[in-house]
Amino acid sequence: MSSVDFLYRDALSSMQSFTMPSVLSVFSSFLQVSIACGAINLPVLSNIERHEVGKLYSEDSFKGRIYGAQLVTKNISQIIHDHVTEKPKEYSPLIYCWRGGQRSQSVAIVMAQIGFNVFVLEKGYKTYKAKVKECLEKLPTQFTFKVLSGPTGSGKTHLLSQLSALGEQVLDLEGLANHKGSVLGWDINGSQPSQKWFDSLIVDRLRRFTPDKVVWMESESVKIGKLHVPSSDELDNSGGETAVARVCGGSADGTLRSVIQSVTA
Repeated sequence: MSSVDFLYRDALSSMQSFTMPSVLSVFSSFLQVSIACGAINLPVLSNIERHEVGKLYSEDSFKGRIYGAQLVTKNISQIIHDHVTEKPKEYSPLIYCWRGGQRSQSVAIVMAQIGFNVFVLEKGYKTYKAKVKECLEKLPTQFTFKVLSGPTGSGKTHLLSQLSALGEQVLDLEGLANHKGSVLGWDINGSQPSQKWFDSLIVDRLRRFTPDKVVWMESESVKIGKLHVPSSDELDNSGGETAVARVCGGSADGTLRSVIQSVTA
């Protein structure tokens, strides 16, 4: 038998180590609260079933638990048949539900008994969402931001990639959003992440930075494709110092030199 481990204190970092087909949502409101682009929804109770169990539970809690167990075990059997049968023994999924309670743990226990190493998002999506919101409010205050400003086509994204190659800390929001920007308006490769996953990626990137170095980013509108960008109050003006380097095109090397010089300006 393998184990069930719980991710909470450092769940934001740990989430990044999972490939998306290994992130499993086991509750029904998946479209509203999916934390990962590509995560798989395998509900142990449908919306209708959850309503039925809740109604019976309010009348007789014991009978409600029995009926709930009947539905959950039936649905877990179907999940194992449809999704797990062909998985190798090295398969190691992360399972989450709203509060990290019976729904996620019921699936995790069965899969652990099979022999998979299973992770459950402790305290569930509700706590994870609150943690991401808290980090978006607090993390930016630790940094000094340098914001690249300029018209479309002036080479801001190219400069960010060059700065990153030189070892500078770069928060590439368009890259994280998998989108070329609001004006050019197309995905880089495939679809965009969910809003919740986009927020998580921003937090993860900020957590990897050190406060003693500036953070470079591109001036963005309020949306990148379908995704809302955290407000300037949450990022570049939330307590950290901010400076603007305007990019006007011209020689890429010359522009890069002038931008790098502004780091110490």
